[in-house]
Amino acid sequence: MMGNPAAMLHLGFHYQEADQPEQAFRWYKAGHEAGYSEASHHYALCLHAGYGTEQDQEAFPIFRSLADRGDGVAAFFTGHYCKNGIGTPQDYHGARRYFRRGADEDNGPCWNGLGALYVQGLGVERDVRKALDCFLRAGKLGCSTGYTNAGWLYESDAFGTGADMKEALRLYKMAADQGDQAVVRQLHWIEDHSNGKYWPENIQHGIHIIEGELPDTLELPEDP
Repeated sequence: MMGNPAAMLHLGFHYQEADQPEQAFRWYKAGHEAGYSEASHHYALCLHAGYGTEQDQEAFPIFRSLADRGDGVAAFFTGHYCKNGIGTPQDYHGARRYFRRGADEDNGPCWNGLGALYVQGLGVERDVRKALDCFLRAGKLGCSTGYTNAGWLYESDAFGTGADMKEALRLYKMAADQGDQAVVRQLHWIEDHSNGKYWPENIQHGIHIIEGELPDTLELPEDP
């Protein structure tokens, strides 16, 4: 399709805002095929989320190409695909490499993904102190899951010095302030059932190391 690839991207934005996913996908794909990186970014997100099309693991090579050119969000998805063997053989070292690349671009989910690798000892030597540093960096960059996971480390006595529920709750509340709804519900449950006393069994439900939230839908840029 001939035309202006930037205009194709903005047509994609227009149709997405109008809640016409098939048309949005069509124009993102056209911009991608015209070689426009930002259109490729949105096209890959469509393939990942099944927005305007069926989910397709062909998102992986597009994310990888974008990540190699400095796209931090694409680095997160590339790391996620490598870690879980989606569209590519499972590769923990590759996951570490791309999470690290995105972290260097100040991408919060990439810092969180890197922390998860350190906790689990996947592609790196297990190191909960390094994991904590990664999770806190993620939280400071607005990734609420980072604070959730940092809290989990303190709650679960990952450091071998005894569970620190005061610090865990402080971090969970920071995650809640950033909009982590699972933690908000958990804190409400504690308030309703603990009579002000916080014990590990009160907060353990559903709190675990997770790589980060993968979007089910796409978000428009603030100024398309």
